[in-house]
Amino acid sequence: MPVAILTKGGKRCLKDLDLFKKFGKHIQVGATLTFDNPEDSSSWEPGAASPEERLETLRILHDNGIRTFASFEPVIIPEQSLHLMEQGLDCIDVYKVGKLNNYMGLDKKIDWTDFLEKTVALLRANKKAFYVKYDLRQAAPSVKLYGNEILADEHNTF
Repeated sequence: MPVAILTKGGKRCLKDLDLFKKFGKHIQVGATLTFDNPEDSSSWEPGAASPEERLETLRILHDNGIRTFASFEPVIIPEQSLHLMEQGLDCIDVYKVGKLNNYMGLDKKIDWTDFLEKTVALLRANKKAFYVKYDLRQAAPSVKLYGNEILADEHNTF
C-alpha cells in the first residue's frame, strides 16, 4: 500500500529511515516549505524545524533512495518560496504548490500569475514533477498547465 508522510519536524523523522527503506518505491516522505529564513519560519510555524533542517532532511532521505516531495503551501512570500524551490532541486522529487487563502488580506497583495509563471518556468526547466493546487490555478488562470501538473482534487470538474 502506498504511503506518504508530510512533516515539519525535520530530522526527527530520520529515526524511522530504516523503516522507510522497507517500503521501497511505495513510500514518499515530504516536508512543508514556506519560508527560506528561520525568523519568518519560527514566527509562523513555532516548534517546527528550520527551513534549512527540512531541506537537509530531504537530502538525506533522497540520498538514501526515499522518494521525496515538498509542499509549498501556503505561499506567503513568493520570493522565499521560489528560493526554497531552487535550493531543493537536488533533493526534491515532486513539488506540490498552493497559495495562501483569505488570511488578513495578505493573499490579495500577491501577484499569483507572476509567481506561478516563475514556478512553472523553474520546475519545467529542471524537469521536476510538480502539480498546482486548485486555488492557485484559479488565482492565475492565464498560466497554462499540462494535465500532470494539475492536482486531481475535489474541485476539478473535468
